[in-house]
Amino acid sequence: MKILTRHSLLLIIAGLTLCALPACGPTDPSEENNATTENNSTTDKDQGGETTDDMGGETTEDDMGGETTEDDMGGETTDDDMGGETTDDMGGELTECQTRALYEGQMGNTNPAKGGGGSFVIGDGAYEADAGLSLVNDSVSAALADGTITEDDEDTMDVSEDELVFADGEELVITGAVVTSTAYERKDDAGNFSLAARLTFQDQKVGVLAFIDGITMDKDGNAIVVKVGDKLNFKVKAVRGFGGDTPQISQIVEVEKVGENVDVGVIEKTGSALTVEEYQKLVRVHGVVTSAEGAACGGSSFCFDIEHEGQTTTLRISDNISRLPMNGDCITYVGPASSFPGPLADSVTMQLDAVNFTWYRGPFAE
Repeated sequence: MKILTRHSLLLIIAGLTLCALPACGPTDPSEENNATTENNSTTDKDQGGETTDDMGGETTEDDMGGETTEDDMGGETTDDDMGGETTDDMGGELTECQTRALYEGQMGNTNPAKGGGGSFVIGDGAYEADAGLSLVNDSVSAALADGTITEDDEDTMDVSEDELVFADGEELVITGAVVTSTAYERKDDAGNFSLAARLTFQDQKVGVLAFIDGITMDKDGNAIVVKVGDKLNFKVKAVRGFGGDTPQISQIVEVEKVGENVDVGVIEKTGSALTVEEYQKLVRVHGVVTSAEGAACGGSSFCFDIEHEGQTTTLRISDNISRLPMNGDCITYVGPASSFPGPLADSVTMQLDAVNFTWYRGPFAE
């Protein structure tokens, strides 16, 4: 550990030529969250359950946030979660697949046990032009380049060589960042959402990942619950260059909630390729599984090809659901864009990493 001293909903249904779905019933998500390892993972700290890290060291379930129950995985989604009965522009009822294309992810999930919230909108115009989040990526890039931080050495468990802690007064100041996703969620004694250890923040410039202990108190010492759709001011006390290519916020202080249930912008990427500039920004992709079988890609996760209007994108998903995707399944993902390896690597493949159950819907996850 070292010290430094100094995105109205535009519904695009026309053109969907997707196949009819097999009949699907409620799923039975596993009690363990999406367990993964380094292969095709942004970082083992981004994933839940028991993992091994890039250096081969084992991370316990407690280190990754403990056990996740079926409720934590979102449970069964009702017609209300999908907006109830939906008709097309001609007044006819939409097919199951067409309805699924309208899925709004965590923004459409009002389950008090989950961290969803805010209003789903297309585009990033509602975000602050620059909340300061790009400072996180810039700081990590610079520290990796000059050797101030390096890949974490698992032989020295009490030292985080990949973490940069800012001196008092030198923290990165973030103003008006919007919480766009949560994962590794906790509940209080009443079963309501209380905090998340993995969050993403966004402004118009960048999306940034935070893997922290969770936010439970504001700068004045008042108890707060931070959910999707909250707008925050805070200071970044520490950043991490995980694996040498993945910037993360690792410590946050002086949190001030300045808005809640605000618009949460999503980039509609159906028919378009993901770009590294969209890393950790919220995206929506609606398509069809074209893999006969998924390829193992770390821990209990499998990777599948999703074809969407001429584009093919990788979906990385845990096997801790009722069944894995099958060739021909129609799915929609609404969550952060991810990559393998991290966005600072020389060669990056963008993908959809289905860390949270509420980020995706398909016959295997309704």
